Amino acid sequence: MDVRLLAPPDLRRPRRLEEIRYWKGLSRESINLRKDGACFPVWLKSEVVANAHGEPCAIVTSCEDITEDKTQETQYRYQQEHLEGLVVALQASEERYRHIVRSITDYIYTVYVKDGEPYKTVHGAASVAVVGYAPEEFDRNPFLWFNIIHPDDRDRAVRFFNEVLRTKQQATIEHRIYHKNGDLRWIANTVVLFKDIEGNVVEYNGVVADITARKRAEEEVQQYREHLEDLVEQRTAQLHQEIEERQRAEEKRLKLERNCIRLRN
Repeated sequence: MDVRLLAPPDLRRPRRLEEIRYWKGLSRESINLRKDGACFPVWLKSEVVANAHGEPCAIVTSCEDITEDKTQETQYRYQQEHLEGLVVALQASEERYRHIVRSITDYIYTVYVKDGEPYKTVHGAASVAVVGYAPEEFDRNPFLWFNIIHPDDRDRAVRFFNEVLRTKQQATIEHRIYHKNGDLRWIANTVVLFKDIEGNVVEYNGVVADITARKRAEEEVQQYREHLEDLVEQRTAQLHQEIEERQRAEEKRLKLERNCIRLRN
C-alpha cells in the first residue's frame, strides 16, 4: 500500500531521491485520513534505511495520532485568546473609570455636630476625583482639609463655617485648595444643615464642586474686559488730544483771518 494514500490529496506528492538521501530522524506534523474519510492530525517521524552501498532503499515512518494534543492546544489557544480578550476589556473598563473620575466635579462630605461643635467628618468616595485625596487619607489626618486650603483663604473659610453654625442657615463659600497633585483649584462648598426637633444642628452635608474652569473663564473675561477698558481709555485720551489739537488749529486759523482783515483795512 502506498502510505501517501493516507494523506489528503493536496498533501500527496512523490519524494525524490535527493530529498530523502540525507534524512535522519525527520519529524513533522501532518494530516492523515481515517477510513471514513475524516482528517486527523498526526506526528510523523521518518528514518531512511540504506542498502549495503549506502543508498536509500526504504523509509520507515512512525505515525502518532495527536488529536488529543491538538484539542488541548486548541483549548489552550482559546483560553489564551479569551484571557487576552478579558485583558482588553479590563483595560477598556479602567479607561472608562478614569474618564468617569475625570468628569466628576462634585463630592459630598458629612460633618457631625454636638453642642454646636463639629466632632467628626466623613468624606465621600468621590473626594479623590475632586481633590485627589481618598476618604481614608482624610480619616488618618483630621487637619488635612484645613491644610489643603490656600493660606490666604483659611481665615475666611473658618469664619464661614463658624457663621453657618451660628446662624443655622444654608450657605456657599468659594475658595482655593491645593489638589494632591499640586494644582491650585477653585471649589464651591455648599453647606446643607440637618437639625433635631429642638432646632439644634446635629450634622451638615457639604457639597464640594470643582469650579476651576468657571473661575478661569471669569478671570479671562475680566482680563479681556480690563484690556478693552484700557483700549477705550487710550482711545479716549487720543480723541481728547486730537480735539485739543483741532481746537488750537482752529484758533490759529481764526486769528490769522482776523489779522488778514485788519491788514486789508
